[in-house]
Amino acid sequence: TAEPRLPGKNTAEAIAAGVHASLAGGARFLIERYRSQATWRTAPIVVTGGDAELLVPYLPTPCHQRDYLVLRGLYRLAMG
Repeated sequence: TAEPRLPGKNTAEAIAAGVHASLAGGARFLIERYRSQATWRTAPIVVTGGDAELLVPYLPTPCHQRDYLVLRGLYRLAMG
């Protein structure tokens, strides 16, 4: 999925851009909240999922993208 164009040229594009901005802003907000607590200040940021590459550029660094994280975990469980 490509990053939505700004401004959107129609309703669908405008909604897609708003959803993208909301996800990026929400993730950044949560990261800042967690990092304000001493326990989480140095916790790594790991982004997974099919559209992770769209979110990573908008998050604080260091930020790690891990493709297929759930599937890798299931594989490890299955293999014992």
